[in-house]
Amino acid sequence: MRRLALIGLVALSCRARPRQAHAVDAGADDASRRLRLGPLVGFAPTRPAESSQPRWRYLARGARPRGVERWRYDLTPREPSGEPATDGRTVFVAAARALPAGLEEGEVFAFDLLDGSLRWHTPVGGLHGEPLEYAEGLVLIDTTAHCASREDDAPGLGARACRDARPGGVVALDAATGRERFHTRASSGILNARWTMLRTADAHWIHDGATALRGLRLPSGDVGARMHSAGIFLQGVGVGVDLVAVTDARGRTAVSRFMPGVARPRWERAVPWRGSCAPVIAGPLVVLPGFSARGLAGAPRALSTADGGERWTAGAPPTSVETCAASEEGVLWQVRDNALQGNALFDGRARAPRPLAVAPTSDVSALVDGVFYVSQPRELLGLDVSSGRPSVRVRTDARAVAGLIVWAGRGVALTREPGLVLGFD
Repeated sequence: MRRLALIGLVALSCRARPRQAHAVDAGADDASRRLRLGPLVGFAPTRPAESSQPRWRYLARGARPRGVERWRYDLTPREPSGEPATDGRTVFVAAARALPAGLEEGEVFAFDLLDGSLRWHTPVGGLHGEPLEYAEGLVLIDTTAHCASREDDAPGLGARACRDARPGGVVALDAATGRERFHTRASSGILNARWTMLRTADAHWIHDGATALRGLRLPSGDVGARMHSAGIFLQGVGVGVDLVAVTDARGRTAVSRFMPGVARPRWERAVPWRGSCAPVIAGPLVVLPGFSARGLAGAPRALSTADGGERWTAGAPPTSVETCAASEEGVLWQVRDNALQGNALFDGRARAPRPLAVAPTSDVSALVDGVFYVSQPRELLGLDVSSGRPSVRVRTDARAVAGLIVWAGRGVALTREPGLVLGFD
């Protein structure tokens, strides 16, 4: 009987393994697999295999959230500045508020993902809307030059002189304590490119002005040689050890793949593109999301990551684009013309659109476990991509969602008007 019981236990454990593996993102390493069962010290989130653009790196599969609020923190009079980051246990949030005399007060907060308890908060000046990054035990954020304090009022002077000017640069805070570990001189300046750091398989990259990059060594903070681009460096996505970059040189937008440090790109292709969303890397394809800009619009289009050759363009250009795009299960999803629209990654063939009753109030969105999350007035709405029906609703009591993390069945949303941090499951 003992032998039969042992055989039965082995059979049950073997049957349970595929279920556990199904809950793990394709291509995730052993550390991220273990994270589903319990958080790890020093864990760096990995990007989902089908959607490697920067905006979706803080997503992890799990049970679908129910939309039940678990905690909230009121940031007012601050507003969120950039999107949040997580290490699987802690959520890192940047916020800023305007002060008299042209000053700005910025802070970075660390909240427990489960109960919302505040672990630390650190003043950081010069925040300008770039997302936070988490890597190797550090929280990184790009800052611009700013005035920390001004001279006292003087008769006849309309503006007070700056008493304490601080340079811009990438600031690194210790994820456990919030203490500053280093501050680089390299910065994006005033360019709002929606990213602080890019990752390739073997390196990290930050802005050095609008038209150049520098390698960033972690955790030391040492920077490498300046690497110039052909134009303003708008977006970038890692593909192995290479970068796929979107640049703008005098109104001519180009997509190129290059190995950092090598002057000549592997390929470059001029494209009529004016989007602010990052490309989606989907296996052998780099997909440019649909966009709508003043005087120019374009449908999603796919290029080969190997040679830049055109693979498909998805139908007519949209008249409006409400969110960025993400892919899952071989389909690219994006809200265009106020409807959730899907295109097969293989050939761009359109899925039946799912109209939205109310237009999104920001372009923030996320796709995980078949749910596409969008910002709505006073709520975060999760749409089931298979049916277009709402499957998750989180009441926010705010005008717009400004940032979002969905992590193994739990979520954190940042809102504007008012500025809140909401934890939900």
